[in-house]
Amino acid sequence: ASRLLWQAATGKTLRAREVGALRRTARDTLSFVPMIIIMVAPITPWGHVAVFSFLQRYFPEFFPSQFNSQRQSLFRKYETLKDELRKAEEDAAFEEEVERVRAVESRVERIRFGVARAEAKALRGADGDDDEAPTNE
Repeated sequence: ASRLLWQAATGKTLRAREVGALRRTARDTLSFVPMIIIMVAPITPWGHVAVFSFLQRYFPEFFPSQFNSQRQSLFRKYETLKDELRKAEEDAAFEEEVERVRAVESRVERIRFGVARAEAKALRGADGDDDEAPTNE
């Protein structure tokens, strides 16, 4: 990089690839300074907040695109939708479980009613042996 810088300073024409390499090196050198500030900043929550807010305000390209406010708000919306979907699925599963319990309760009631009828029929049959009363079923 220093050779390319020297060639550019002495007036030699650089190729597009060399210009790109020189720009990338300059950008890396300039982003090194904020990185040093982050490393040297006091290890307190307010120190990091101050440093990061300063960097975000004056060097917005320093942070990857995943950390910009638009992507963060979109991420929050997706998380909210995911939570709502999970809750809706839980509610649907709960409703299905309630329906299953109601169906079982209904069958139990029918069985109880059937057993009660059978017991009543058996009792009528035991008491009514002498009368031979007809049953209406």
